[in-house]
Amino acid sequence: MNKRATGYLNWWRNRVHLHVPEALAASCRHQGEKPDHIALTGDLVNVALPEEFRRAADWLGAFDSPARITVIPGNHDVYVPIPGPGARLWAPT
Repeated sequence: MNKRATGYLNWWRNRVHLHVPEALAASCRHQGEKPDHIALTGDLVNVALPEEFRRAADWLGAFDSPARITVIPGNHDVYVPIPGPGARLWAPT
């Protein structure tokens, strides 16, 4: 729990204005390219709260087909052991 609290404080102090949906959308524009496959290499969430996982799952579902995306969880995605679905929400259905 201390790790999550420290991460939350650091996020508010240093990154709250950097990690915004608009920055993510801009970085994900293919600008006319159609890659065969997309690798998302971690940190889809900030402090591993259940709502963050649900929002990330919704974003992944709208982003592209599960067959074209590979998600490799980062350290923030597995911050603390969480009962419940966590990153399993990101598995294709």
